[in-house]
Amino acid sequence: MQKTVINEIKNYLLNNMDELKDVVVSLNSWDGSLEHLDIYYNDKDFFNMHFNENPMEAVRASYYGDYNYMDEFVRFNGYGNLESLTEHEYEEELKESIDEIVDSLIENQAHIHCSDELEELLEELEEEENDVNMTKIVNYNEDTLKEFAESIAFHYVFYTQYRSKPRIFIYDNKLHFDTNSPVFGSSEIMFNHESECEVVFDDSDLQDVLEDLDIDVDNLEEHEEEIASAVKNKLEQKLEYYVE
Repeated sequence: MQKTVINEIKNYLLNNMDELKDVVVSLNSWDGSLEHLDIYYNDKDFFNMHFNENPMEAVRASYYGDYNYMDEFVRFNGYGNLESLTEHEYEEELKESIDEIVDSLIENQAHIHCSDELEELLEELEEEENDVNMTKIVNYNEDTLKEFAESIAFHYVFYTQYRSKPRIFIYDNKLHFDTNSPVFGSSEIMFNHESECEVVFDDSDLQDVLEDLDIDVDNLEEHEEEIASAVKNKLEQKLEYYVE
């Protein structure tokens, strides 16, 4: 999905060339990251700004550079001489550099002004990145799943009177267990970092498991292992979505 949104940003800028030019100017004003794409209008303001007190230097820079009076844009080359470009030539350069421009835009978007349309695409990309960061699990194994499934079954069987609704969540690319009970409280991780946690198994999932088992609620202790096994299977199914 991230690549899709990035391609949408590229296509949007390529189809809105004036905005693409503005983005390059803004990024260069911020950190000069696209200095090689820096450009000026080929008009008297440019020459007044750079050669106001030294017209002979303007002549020299034009003579030793690659300058055409009729071109729309002008810039300095690596030797301090003038290089002019037509609008078509400059736009072709921007198209060839679109990957670099978009990378710089994504990195520095907080520091420049963008149109509403471009801002929406950048926000969509940020949401996609957050989703990827939230759901990518690096560390868990069969023993962990078995342990957490047994903990959920144990709390359901013995602590339902305390309104315990245990859950399993992802934080920092790892699975964690939480009692989620008014009596036992939440884990320190969930308490301090709730906005960064993503719950992958909660009471609604447990209820689905129990409905499929059709067990005798008056004799829960006899079904603890059965519940744990079913919870583990359900959890494995749900984690297929989160593991790359």
